[in-house]
Amino acid sequence: MAVFGIQRTHAAAALFLICIVVLRRPLQPTTAANTQAKPPRFVFLIGLEGTGHHLYSDLVAKSPTFTKLLVSQYDMIQLQQSLYNNKNRVNSLWGAHCGETPGNITAIMNRVVSHIKVLDQHMDSTLTIPINGPKYPKTGFGMMSYPTYSSLDNEGSKRCALTKYPNIDLLYHACHSAQVTCGHIYLHRDPSQVLRSTTIKRRFHSLTEALHLYTTMLHVIHGQLLAYPSQLVSCWDYSEPPTFTDVGQLLGWQSQVEFDQIVQEVYRISNGESMDDFDDPYFHSMQRAHERNKKLCER
Repeated sequence: MAVFGIQRTHAAAALFLICIVVLRRPLQPTTAANTQAKPPRFVFLIGLEGTGHHLYSDLVAKSPTFTKLLVSQYDMIQLQQSLYNNKNRVNSLWGAHCGETPGNITAIMNRVVSHIKVLDQHMDSTLTIPINGPKYPKTGFGMMSYPTYSSLDNEGSKRCALTKYPNIDLLYHACHSAQVTCGHIYLHRDPSQVLRSTTIKRRFHSLTEALHLYTTMLHVIHGQLLAYPSQLVSCWDYSEPPTFTDVGQLLGWQSQVEFDQIVQEVYRISNGESMDDFDDPYFHSMQRAHERNKKLCER
C-alpha cells in the first residue's frame, strides 16, 4: 500500500507540473483575422459598392507592391479578366451566367488557376498580391464590388444586373487547385453613407430598390464570410482611415510614417448627415444586415 501511495504521489506531482507548463504557455487569440500563420499569397477585397474600393485602389497604386507588380502586369490583367470581364462576361468565371450561351466554365476555371500559378511563380515570394486592387484601363474588370457594374448600362445587362458579384467559393477553389493561400479583407461602411455614395451615381428607380439590392448583397457577403472564416485577413471600416497594421503592411509598406502620409493624400471621409432617424423598414433591414456582418469581424 505504501508503494502504491508513493506512485500516486509521483503521478499527482507530474500532473501538477504538466498543468503549470500548459498554463504558462502564452494564450493566442482565436479570432478569424489571425488564424493564418502568415499573410496570404493573394488577397481579395469584399464589400458593397460605395464602401471604399476606389480608395483601396488608390492605395494599391501608390504601394510598394504595385511597383513590383508592374513586371507582371500582363499576367495580372489576364487573371482579372478571367475572373470577370464586363466586355466579355460569358467568358469570365463570375460573369458566365449573364449570357444566353455561357462559355466553357471548366476551361475558364483552368485559366484562372493557370494565371494564379504564373503570378505565384514569377513574383517575390514574400509579396501579397491584391487581386482587385490594381486598376488597369479598359480591362472590364472594375472594382469587383457587390454588386459590380450594377448600372443598367445596356439592355443586355439588365437581366443579370443583380447577380453580378464575386463568387468567393470559386476563387478559393481556384486557389486550392493552384496550391496557394488566399484571403480576403472585408470592407464595410455605414449604410447611410453607402446609399449617399451610390444612389447619386446609379440609375435606381427608387430608394427602396437600392435598399433591397444592398441588403441582399449584405446577405450574400454574410454567407461568404461565414463559409470562409479562417480566410478573413482583416476588416476595414471606411469611417476610419486604413491602418498600417491592417492594410499598409499587407501592401508592402515597411514604414508606418510613409504609409500614413499616403493615407492623408488619398483618404477623404464623407461628412454627410446620418439617416438613422429615417423610419423605413427596408432601411432598418439594411442596418441589421450591416451590423450582423460587422460582428463576424469580432470572432
